[in-house]
Amino acid sequence: MIRIVRRTEGGAVGERRVFVSGECPSGGLWLPGPQTVRYVARVLRAGPGEAFQGFDSQGTRWSLEWISESDGFRVLGTEAPSEGSPLTLALAQGLPKGPKFDGILRQCTEAGVRSFFPILSDRSVVRLTEAEREPKRQRWDKILQEASRQCGRSEVPFLSAPLTWEEWLETQIGFELVLVPDPGAPVGLREVLKSHGNCRRAALMIGPEGGWSDREKTGATALGAVLVKLPTPVLRTETAPLAAVSMLQFHYHPS
Repeated sequence: MIRIVRRTEGGAVGERRVFVSGECPSGGLWLPGPQTVRYVARVLRAGPGEAFQGFDSQGTRWSLEWISESDGFRVLGTEAPSEGSPLTLALAQGLPKGPKFDGILRQCTEAGVRSFFPILSDRSVVRLTEAEREPKRQRWDKILQEASRQCGRSEVPFLSAPLTWEEWLETQIGFELVLVPDPGAPVGLREVLKSHGNCRRAALMIGPEGGWSDREKTGATALGAVLVKLPTPVLRTETAPLAAVSMLQFHYHPS
């Protein structure tokens, strides 16, 4: 399955990109599903020889040439994911109320976050049953695809289904550095980053409205997470992620 997007921001007007969520061959012809074929041919009215760029969630890119409804695309070449920032950054976000998480996904995708983990925390107003988690994830994944298109990212970030606090604690173990911004933290972000100069896989934990509960902070720090104070006033749950992500990217990204 692929999803067609037409890019006009940050690139040539009319440049067409296709999001590839299934298998795309490395050579020869590629015929996607009938719905996509009809959309390319009849809605976009692509003519023979028109160029497209394919991209997937891993950052792989394909050079594609539209042939026809019966033959689909000719695959001209494949490009492996670029290295980009040396820091692989994840965001664990306590689910806020309303549409705030939509904006967090968009902004932090533009800022380079590689994976998102929505957390059903103690102070989250949002309560999702297990049956509701996957439909939510699918909707948010569409937001990530569109945000990646708009900012020119060739890969779409990973998005977990909403996790309980206990499920997130199991995931947290896989990171070299887990930072928990907290106004009452005894140490500043700058000092912590200075002592982790070679970090390549980090996670930020941003609480919902009202922040993380004492229980949650204790559980996180017991597994090695670090409470840090940001060099800013107290931020809202929807503005803290972008501010913190930008600080980490500035610190770790090569000049």
